[in-house]
Amino acid sequence: MSVFEHVVYHSACLDPSNPSKPTLEIEAVVREGDVDDGPVLLPWADFVFMVGKPIADRCYREFADTGRIVEHLGVKHLSFPLWTAGDIIHR
Repeated sequence: MSVFEHVVYHSACLDPSNPSKPTLEIEAVVREGDVDDGPVLLPWADFVFMVGKPIADRCYREFADTGRIVEHLGVKHLSFPLWTAGDIIHR
């Protein structure tokens, strides 16, 4: 997995049991500026691919109503505004 300027790339769904309350776990090389000052963002298209369009469509309104659907560089993302860092090593 990788994160660059807050955006998660190369992700996979490990537990699809509760798609309206997703947990994002990232193991990646993180460089300065990648996660320092804001939410972690998962491209909406990746979320749809992971859980399937019918499930994503059901979750979309709840995410939008709670401000978790955000635009970044003209693309919709699912925002993870609250997160806890494990071991972060800047390289």
